[in-house]
Amino acid sequence: NKLMGGHPLDSAEQSLYDEIGELKEKLAYTQKEAAKHVDEGLLTVQEKEMLVEMNQKRISTLMKEKNSTAVAEKLKKALARKEHLQSLTDEKLSSLSSTYPPPLRHEGKLTPLRKKLLPLLALEGKAKGGFLTLAETRALTEKEEIESEIEHLEEASYGWFEEEDAFEERLQKSRDKFNAKYAKKSGGKASAKKTSAAGRSGGGGNSVNKWVLPGQKQKGGWESAGGKKSSAKGKGGSVFSAMMLDDSSSDED
Repeated sequence: NKLMGGHPLDSAEQSLYDEIGELKEKLAYTQKEAAKHVDEGLLTVQEKEMLVEMNQKRISTLMKEKNSTAVAEKLKKALARKEHLQSLTDEKLSSLSSTYPPPLRHEGKLTPLRKKLLPLLALEGKAKGGFLTLAETRALTEKEEIESEIEHLEEASYGWFEEEDAFEERLQKSRDKFNAKYAKKSGGKASAKKTSAAGRSGGGGNSVNKWVLPGQKQKGGWESAGGKKSSAKGKGGSVFSAMMLDDSSSDED
């Protein structure tokens, strides 16, 4: 599915989606797609941890409810979900890391821009140690424009229901993959630091990273985000919350 995979809809698909009608229909579709991701094991380790916690709370709540056929059916589904989640070991989920989480929506546009930026970053470093030729000075005038476009495309890749930590991980993975393939050839490495921004298309006023040269001080940059444990709380959990309720409350209507 395009939306769940982080891909934009074309004009016809967007029009159809907008005209689906009732919000309830869209919620049902989202629940179905979220459940499909779980069934196929398309989860990060952090998402699994969040689901395990939510599932356990669901089971505890059902155990306290008055016994009935409906409650028994919901509990059966919740216990089956628990068993499935337990089968998804961290090692198994990590083996999917090459395909999930999905790449950035605008990865194809970002790569050529990042390649174009690398020599300009090196040139900027040279400028601090001496004089530049007229041609080099002119070339540097493109740097800010390219950085702005990169920032825009990165922001536009932020998913609708994506937690900030999850997006940071995908963004850093994108940059690491680029650096591993191209940065060494150029004799440098593009890294990132946080800077304020008005917000991303998918979710509010979050911080964004600009590219800086190696050796420059980073202020809370995502370059070191690998050692940071993602929070299991946030707006991203709303999709899985809806999915959990689909296992139970949808048959109450």
